[in-house]
Amino acid sequence: MLLSSFSHASLGHFLMNNIALHSFGRISERMLSPPTMAATFVAGGTLSSYGANIYNYIRRGPGYARGGMGSSGALLTFLAISSTIPGPIIHPIGLPMLAVSGLQAVCLISAIDVVGLVRGWTMIGHAAHLSGTLFGLWIAYGGGFGAIRRYEEFVASQYYSVKRRYFMKNKGVGRKK
Repeated sequence: MLLSSFSHASLGHFLMNNIALHSFGRISERMLSPPTMAATFVAGGTLSSYGANIYNYIRRGPGYARGGMGSSGALLTFLAISSTIPGPIIHPIGLPMLAVSGLQAVCLISAIDVVGLVRGWTMIGHAAHLSGTLFGLWIAYGGGFGAIRRYEEFVASQYYSVKRRYFMKNKGVGRKK
């Protein structure tokens, strides 16, 4: 599931995801630090793949799991995070004359994905899209930013604690006296 965050079904899918990331990725980068953005991408992709596998298990039964569903869900995580910014920020299909808000884009894509789940469309991973979107909405509106900050503080404190212990313990190793 982790590697599905980076996999793509085709060159066209890869290009569309990169155009989408270019459209709203810079906004997400301003909201999250680059390391947090990378971690959020991986987490969003993994959760998207997991959501798709759960949906396939419920709908089709055990043994029907498809990998490679997380990359678009990871991008939709960022789209949902950018939905907190008011005003038009996204240019669909890279056209500068068209602009929509992040919230409008999230609502439109989510509506299409819900219809796709209900109708049983299988061309696109609708469950993966919705899983990534829900993760992004939790970050944006459900206290996820606070959880990320607390986790970053915890990891940083652990890192510096280990670093201090290691360097204090091995102080002077390799130096001539």
